[in-house]
Amino acid sequence: MARSSRGRRSADAGEGTDYFANTRRAIALQRDHARRNSGRFAGYGEQLWGLSACHAPRGRLRLADGRWQRLFGYVNRGAPFGLDDGTLVPWAASACLPFDPDASRAALGHIKASYPGLLKEGRLPGGFNPSLAGDGRKAGSMSASSVLTRGSS
Repeated sequence: MARSSRGRRSADAGEGTDYFANTRRAIALQRDHARRNSGRFAGYGEQLWGLSACHAPRGRLRLADGRWQRLFGYVNRGAPFGLDDGTLVPWAASACLPFDPDASRAALGHIKASYPGLLKEGRLPGGFNPSLAGDGRKAGSMSASSVLTRGSS
């Protein structure tokens, strides 16, 4: 039997705050952060969002558009006040399905249409960076890419 988070509160939650409403606000913040895209990262928008802790390359790398970007490796990314190096977790949208089905379905549809290589055997990678070129986008293949790129900088 599934448990709903509607109306559930933590001991330290403020008045009028519950898990369900808080998660919906977090989704809206993530989508707004991606839409504003102050880092000018490739792909960011209302349909491509999802900052969270994940693996990514570490070091100073050249993005597909020619700019250099410091990538943080494994860190807790967040919006709007956390670290953001262009790395997203594509599964974030599926985790948000119970809280904002429309936003979740739109993001998953966009990922499937725009980044078909991400979905392998029905699974999404732990993270990817659409601003990196080629195979450097996926977390699973980014570590080798980062070693090669760092060596040439």
